[in-house]
Amino acid sequence: MWGIRKYANISSPVPNWGTALACLPGHPPTREKKLATKTLTKLKPYETMYIVRPNLDEEATDRVIAQVEEFIKTHGGQKLATDKKGRKRLAYEVNKMRDGFYVLTTFDAPTESVAQIKRMMTLSEDIIRSIVVIAEPESATY
Repeated sequence: MWGIRKYANISSPVPNWGTALACLPGHPPTREKKLATKTLTKLKPYETMYIVRPNLDEEATDRVIAQVEEFIKTHGGQKLATDKKGRKRLAYEVNKMRDGFYVLTTFDAPTESVAQIKRMMTLSEDIIRSIVVIAEPESATY
């Protein structure tokens, strides 16, 4: 929005008075500034199950797991638990592989970082399948 300066005899256009005034001391911040300063402190519980390539040795599998955990941590998440399910046969062949090493990781993370975590797992050559879901709280028996 363009406005005309009221306090000077110059009629040059000034972009968005609200943004300009919010920068001055004593003026309340605009909605844009409030959204920009909002912190990512709201963490939600998530679970991810991913399958690591079967042709990796144990050290390489541990490195892949550590990379996933480190990526979660660098994007504002907190790892709660990692459960190595072990090598299991796949229901169907994936990339000419019949089995894989299953890993379940539970973590808390901001909702904005989940898309980045999914993308990292999709682009990783060592992870053949992955899924990230919101972890349901442990409920009482039915």
